Amino acid sequence: ARLWALGDGTELQVLRGHEGEVYAVAALSDGQSVATSSKQTVRIWSVADGAELLCLRGHSNEVMGICVLHDGISIASASDDKTVRIWGPNLMEEEGA
Repeated sequence: ARLWALGDGTELQVLRGHEGEVYAVAALSDGQSVATSSKQTVRIWSVADGAELLCLRGHSNEVMGICVLHDGISIASASDDKTVRIWGPNLMEEEGA
């Protein structure tokens, strides 16, 4: 995945770590991190340096969609395994399935 500047279209970061296509992206409300989905994972990245901050595992098939919930830090992920997972505020634990 790549991050681009809205103003002039310059490439800001290359996010390396996914093993296949990136299906979805969502910006967290802190403005400092983004979430992406691919294969069976959701990854959280630093916008500043492109570092992978966290890799969330739990789905058994491709994660086709993600969104940031109303609190700005919880993430919902939807997979071809027919599940939706909610990842809680600390993003270390799955809160529901």
